[in-house]
Amino acid sequence: MTSRSDADRFGFRSEEIYAFLETHGLKLTGQQQSAARSATPVERVPEWARPYVGRRQISLGDAATILAGLPPAYVGNRSDEEYAEFQEWRKALLDAIGPDNDPTAEISASTWSANQDAEQLLSHSDIRAWCSHRGHVWPIPEPAASQPRTSSVSSELAKRLEAIEADLAQWAQEDPRVADLMSASHAYAELWKESKEEAKNLRAQLAANEGERDEWKLRAYEAIAQAEHLTQLETEARARIKELSTASSRKDQANTPAEKADAGSTGGGITVQLPYITKGLTALFSVMREQWSDYDKNRQPKSAIVARAIDAALGYKQQSSGEPSRNGQSLAALIRPDEIREADLRVTKR
Repeated sequence: MTSRSDADRFGFRSEEIYAFLETHGLKLTGQQQSAARSATPVERVPEWARPYVGRRQISLGDAATILAGLPPAYVGNRSDEEYAEFQEWRKALLDAIGPDNDPTAEISASTWSANQDAEQLLSHSDIRAWCSHRGHVWPIPEPAASQPRTSSVSSELAKRLEAIEADLAQWAQEDPRVADLMSASHAYAELWKESKEEAKNLRAQLAANEGERDEWKLRAYEAIAQAEHLTQLETEARARIKELSTASSRKDQANTPAEKADAGSTGGGITVQLPYITKGLTALFSVMREQWSDYDKNRQPKSAIVARAIDAALGYKQQSSGEPSRNGQSLAALIRPDEIREADLRVTKR
């Protein structure tokens, strides 16, 4: 594979330049060659390598391209030799990556879906360590470490602080008001520190209270929802009870005429034994109970009203003159209490 150490730094190979200079009349002695070779080279970062300085991850395709001596953003057709060298470096990197979740992998890598060269990212520090361990040249230099603050600056600041404190002490001795101001300043500083700590505690307590408030609010919402559900169940239960009560009342009304009939003003009743009951009799008994319950001699239902009620209950049609049907009139007279009918007969006889 191509050695790129001299070519990347100088633009040519050192072992070839001496022969080139000698052909042009400049011959270096062995000592000069040794001195030239032992001179400390000046690090020069290629322009294409600058964006990669300090990067934590580099794609598989870019790493293989860099190791092949080509810039990652290289455009144009690669020669067969360049492509072959790229493939060899790619295979070497894949071997260092290993299969997924390989504990012995030398280079950690991310997952990929479609394009492995572009999507799979390799650890930059692992690539550098792998190259160092294998003796390969990795042309991307490490970022320059930030320079710490010099001790001279720190000592200068310390001297200035000591001078200010000395001046303040002298002013306090000369003028008591300065001492009072300094004491007040220290007191205010302590108070500010305590207030800051108290504010921090209050913020923490407020956050805790907000969490507790949210919890109680959630419980209240749950209780309201449960109460609404219980109210709905109660409403449905009341409606169901009302339906059952109405059905039971209708059933009782249907069965009552077959067993008992009102006996007029006596307030009692009689038991009627029937072999069966019909809808017509049930309707007639209902009209009798509605019209003649709690009657007295001075307050009686009119015969026409009773006859019309019977027509409505039994489905009789009224006469063309508008009067109740004859059947309705006959049945209305039939269900009148005997004492009323007998009284009418006595009046008629007189």
